[in-house]
Amino acid sequence: MEMTLVPVDFYDLPIFKTLSRDEVEEIGRLATPVSFGDGETLFTEGHGSAHMDIIWEGGVEISRADHEGAKQVITTIHAKGVVGEMSLMSGSGRSCTGLAVGQTRSYRIRREDFVALLERGSLAAYKVTYNLAQVMSGRLRSVDAQLIQLMHERQEHAAEHDKSEEFSDFRQKLFTEWAF
Repeated sequence: MEMTLVPVDFYDLPIFKTLSRDEVEEIGRLATPVSFGDGETLFTEGHGSAHMDIIWEGGVEISRADHEGAKQVITTIHAKGVVGEMSLMSGSGRSCTGLAVGQTRSYRIRREDFVALLERGSLAAYKVTYNLAQVMSGRLRSVDAQLIQLMHERQEHAAEHDKSEEFSDFRQKLFTEWAF
């Protein structure tokens, strides 16, 4: 039997929660260890790096440039989390930029290797795909909640602005139309 270098804790990772030990090892054979220094770039928004990283130590700050080009931090993914799952699934360019937070180690799975497992009918790859869909669903729910909060804040701001404008109009009329 072939020995694998799958870290013991791989078996406890959320994306492997429905896999048997043999299935985790099958996926683990695809994973290449990589390390990043604090602030080092794992991937860049718009670039086509098709892989997923399983964060082992440290973390990854996820950010995106706003319409003016300013960096907007979205979240930080910590150990036992994954980044690049959308790229792994779709092969599309990166939607965000990922920077290492502290000394960061990850295990990288390349899309071409993962797709090859899917094409061979690997049950392990299908289970990981299902588990990644759950991860992405949870993240989408979080984005939905943040969007609703921003919309609410915008409506409150607009209402305050309308009241301020109404007061300004009243004051203008008071001083220009009233005769003393």
